[in-house]
Amino acid sequence: MGDGQERPQPPCNNLLARLDQRVAERRQNLRRFPMLSATLRHAVHRSAERQAQQETHSPTQLGG
Repeated sequence: MGDGQERPQPPCNNLLARLDQRVAERRQNLRRFPMLSATLRHAVHRSAERQAQQETHSPTQLGG
């Protein structure tokens, strides 16, 4: 038990800044399409989380 249950390490501030920028850009687009905002916000949050995990696990991203 506990195998694979460990939370991934939090991404560095650089990655967080990029994710914040990406979400901010999506939010600007959502203003034009308020009907889709709820669905897109959920999708963006999920995809951003997945992206963060992928980039945190890849060693090439940690070099810079």
